[in-house]
Amino acid sequence: MLQDADVSQSGYLPNHNIDPSKLSSYTLSYSKTFNTAEVFYAKPLVWTPSGSSSEYVILVSNQNVVRVLDGATGTTLYTRSLDPPFLSADSSCGDIPNTIGITGSPIIDSATDIMYFYSKGYKNGASSGGTINGQYKLYAVKLPALTDVAGFPKSLEGIAATNDNTRYFIGGTVLQRPGLAFVGNSIVAGFGGQCDNFNYTGLLVTASKTTGTVTNMQAMVARPGAPSPQPTDIQDQTGGKAGIWQSGMGLAVDSAKSRVYFVTGNGRGPGDLKGSAGVATPGSTKISTLEQTVARFSVDGSGLLTQEDWFCPVEYDNLNGSDGDFGSSGVALLDPATFSGGGVNRLAVATGKNGKVYIMDADSLGGFRMGSGSTDGVIQTLDYTGASFFGGIGSYPGGGGYIYFIPTNGYLYAYKFSIQNGKPNFALAGKSALTFAGKCVPTVTDLNGQAGTGVVWVSDVNQGLHTAAAPDCFQRFIHGPGHYQFQIEHELDKIVDAKLIKNTTFEDGPAMVTQCPIPPGEFFVYQFKVLQAGTYWYHAHVGGQYIDGFRGPLIIKDTQAPYKVDQEVTLTLSDLYHDEAPYLINYFLSSDNTDTTGGAEPVPNSALMNEAQNVKFSITPGKKYLFRIINMGAIGAHYLQFDQHTMTIVEVDGVFVQPYDVQQLFVGVAQRYSVVIQAKADASKNYAIVASMDSDMFASYLMPPGMNTNVTGWLVYDSAKALPAPPSLQIQPFDDSVLIPADQVPLMDPPSQTIYLTASFGANEAGSTRGLFNGVTYVPQKVPTLYTALTAPANVLNDPTIYGTNSIPFVLPYNSIIQLSINNHDDRAHPFHLHGHNFQVVTRGSGGSNFPGLFDARPLPMRRDTLVIYAESSAVIRFRADTPGINLFHCHTEWHVESGLTVTFIEAPTELQAMKPYIPVSHRDVCDKHGILRKGNAAGNSKNWQDLTGANTEPPASEWGALVNPPTSR
Repeated sequence: MLQDADVSQSGYLPNHNIDPSKLSSYTLSYSKTFNTAEVFYAKPLVWTPSGSSSEYVILVSNQNVVRVLDGATGTTLYTRSLDPPFLSADSSCGDIPNTIGITGSPIIDSATDIMYFYSKGYKNGASSGGTINGQYKLYAVKLPALTDVAGFPKSLEGIAATNDNTRYFIGGTVLQRPGLAFVGNSIVAGFGGQCDNFNYTGLLVTASKTTGTVTNMQAMVARPGAPSPQPTDIQDQTGGKAGIWQSGMGLAVDSAKSRVYFVTGNGRGPGDLKGSAGVATPGSTKISTLEQTVARFSVDGSGLLTQEDWFCPVEYDNLNGSDGDFGSSGVALLDPATFSGGGVNRLAVATGKNGKVYIMDADSLGGFRMGSGSTDGVIQTLDYTGASFFGGIGSYPGGGGYIYFIPTNGYLYAYKFSIQNGKPNFALAGKSALTFAGKCVPTVTDLNGQAGTGVVWVSDVNQGLHTAAAPDCFQRFIHGPGHYQFQIEHELDKIVDAKLIKNTTFEDGPAMVTQCPIPPGEFFVYQFKVLQAGTYWYHAHVGGQYIDGFRGPLIIKDTQAPYKVDQEVTLTLSDLYHDEAPYLINYFLSSDNTDTTGGAEPVPNSALMNEAQNVKFSITPGKKYLFRIINMGAIGAHYLQFDQHTMTIVEVDGVFVQPYDVQQLFVGVAQRYSVVIQAKADASKNYAIVASMDSDMFASYLMPPGMNTNVTGWLVYDSAKALPAPPSLQIQPFDDSVLIPADQVPLMDPPSQTIYLTASFGANEAGSTRGLFNGVTYVPQKVPTLYTALTAPANVLNDPTIYGTNSIPFVLPYNSIIQLSINNHDDRAHPFHLHGHNFQVVTRGSGGSNFPGLFDARPLPMRRDTLVIYAESSAVIRFRADTPGINLFHCHTEWHVESGLTVTFIEAPTELQAMKPYIPVSHRDVCDKHGILRKGNAAGNSKNWQDLTGANTEPPASEWGALVNPPTSR
């Protein structure tokens, strides 16, 4: 991915002079095969000796073998084997198989015909020795004979970082992946990690071309912002990270100004910028934690590196949690003669795993939250969220200027440059007919700069070598050998998330959100039109009442369901507490609980199946049964298994899915699955159903003595026969993201609005442990949010502040595509639930070996309304805001609802008012009997809507929870 003769990594090569009219006659001249364990991660270099017309091709491999080939015939002219390569097993990372020798592309000094590169092996030339004995050497060899230059190679072992001497070079823990660069007399290299294993941080290193001496080394995560204390065990993965790897793309150099650009990957923790709690910070401010960052350093004549400028995306901390390296691609510096204007002298472009293409001012990259409304301070963002980038962009200054890029499993896109509204802008100009794997850098050539001769080159792991006509990529010249994929596309008018109460969200139920709480002895009528079949449940949404049993299944059958069964059965899973919810909430939110347990949640006494234990289901041999499974618990996710019976999943959270066989389900709180069970052909025996609560959610020191996390039910074929002993349940890997909706609705378009949410917990000033979204805990307001939306004047209706800061409000425009990027900073998993919608799951970080991550969006993504986001992980979901009303997004662990882990979506309030919904009398009566206002802002002010004086901003000091009436006696 280092682009020949292109130090700026612009992807345009004006010196190759290729005539597009002759491409159809191109044929394969030769191919070379070496031993099967040898892999080439560095790109081949083409070298023409000074004063010669002969071309040579230079190859370096993961086995530390260097070869010089005759460019015309492919004949191997020179070969040199260096020290034995580092063993992949010692990296604890399978990304590079067998051995790790030379993985970064070398660089050739044309003035001296010397080639420089880094090689990884072991100290003293050993063939093994473990991680700690790995080392990197900087080589300088004379071409073509590959002999060492005097004084080389040089080892980097033990050299301390210039900006933090507690961080030093340990070759066994790092990987030199990006292509090398020259700035003056300095060789510049970037180092990253190996699957983010070990105690490492990314390093930018300069060394003298003359002596090989390291002249400067900058740690990307350094004191004072680095994790502290600095771990001393190389196996400890908390050292900082922020590797420079760029999928092998070379470092970009602005030679005229002696400066280098690069991108870093995942960091450990929020660092100097403080994540979601951070404030706007210009890129000229020096920071010590350059994680998920485009950075620019100057390089002076002595090799001294100086941090000059940087840009960090707003969602960088979410990217940390989801392994979403910004640094999966490098920086491209575009030709300033074409790509400039509007006060911008040169443009820089970078992409990453988050699927975004950032257009930046190369002289003022953008800092952090420097855009309007604390958004990204870049010139433009092209959003392909759901895909990733593992290669940089190409560019073409002809025809007014174009850039080219390929998201994973996507098209080759062409974007045209112009000046719009006084600033640089790129607009879609065309795309290829084929899709590509997308792990390459498009490169553009032309014929002596002549108009109409531009060619875009793509070397793809699936499609082989391709070329397309610049500027718009419509015409193909070469279609190389590769694999072909075909898909059927369905034309859809819209994605319909027809939840049960669409257009009647005042029937949704959360107290002080869409209604007032119902007083004892009063009645309240829920009335709504059913628009979606599936498996649901009703439950109280106030004061933890459903923990005490105010809950039950709500089943809506579909006569046209895409499955056929003989009988339906409902199976609920839940958890039982021997104490009533008000007392448990009172202690959970108390300062005593915070001081004693760190704010741990109450642990249930036992598990329940259909609100009981030892439940029996009568089964007739040969018949098919649909089991509708609902987790109605307060905290316990359940592993569920039918002994010797396969479960075929056909519905998830009210969404029919293509049949998918599993032996075990993982059912988070509030999640629902419908599964088909084929009964055995005879009644020779009975079988157990075993469910086990996920004890990872429980503080072990609070678990009641003798607690059994399992509950057993029975498939009874013959009541006269004995019930067998339940089998021991062995946890199996589970991945619900593989489920494909039966309607095959494709991934939605890129979002109109992205909302970043960081979930965490902390004690407030009263010592009560509270759930926090973006550092704020949810508190119900003095006026139900729905009534604020229905009564607000048009000039403030879409102003989120009138709904109260502590309702954590977001106003969503009608029919917009909304993307939520959720970062779970807690050390436990959370089942996040969205009212009013089934959302598409775009990506999700992993939850360990049993819960694999989803890092690239699927073309037909899973849809559901409750998603488990794993501990210290993250997820990205997407939905269309087509349900006017008030919809909550919250953790469905009921203790966390009571602690305030909730945000409020005010969806299409203008359209909501235009609908003029009729609020039933019973709804109005309960508010009036409570003395709760039905008009005004969050503080109840209907005269000055922007005066929030008196709004609820702190949870009740009584510690009885937001809406629990303290009992007078027990």
